[in-house]
Amino acid sequence: MWYVIQVRSGTEERIVDGCKRQLCDGEAVFTPMLEMQRRVHGEEIVEQKPLFVGYVFFDTQDVEGLFFRLKRVSGFTKILQVDKEFTPISVEEREVIERLRDDENVVRMSEGYKEGDRVVITSGPLVGMESRIKKVNRAKRQAVLELSLMGEVREVTLGLRVLNKE
Repeated sequence: MWYVIQVRSGTEERIVDGCKRQLCDGEAVFTPMLEMQRRVHGEEIVEQKPLFVGYVFFDTQDVEGLFFRLKRVSGFTKILQVDKEFTPISVEEREVIERLRDDENVVRMSEGYKEGDRVVITSGPLVGMESRIKKVNRAKRQAVLELSLMGEVREVTLGLRVLNKE
């Protein structure tokens, strides 16, 4: 089951590295990253940022044991809970994240085009998820999506190249 720990923003990758030393067989720790493309001084650069800023994910069957092992990790704050119980993310939330990310835990850029007011995704992880897109910023090559995490709806920004205008 996937559990989420909250960490200070900007420390996600450092915490993942520290947590890897505390894992047992069959456990995994990761922070889903998103790939963004932007233009700097006329050059295209691709950068990666956390999909959910301030959160790290664990795949474990022993959350209690994990909690005590994580206390040794500098920067660990807390495992998210519901009603004072460690609670995994829902199956639906996990499926959406798994669908978006690749084998390297990165949500790659998608491509699409506008057809009137509608965005049609032709390639990438957003294929079939057009209904979740709330806003597109063509100039910044971004799409804002609504995703749920721990039952809370959050807006996340993903990379989207809009190839042509209608």
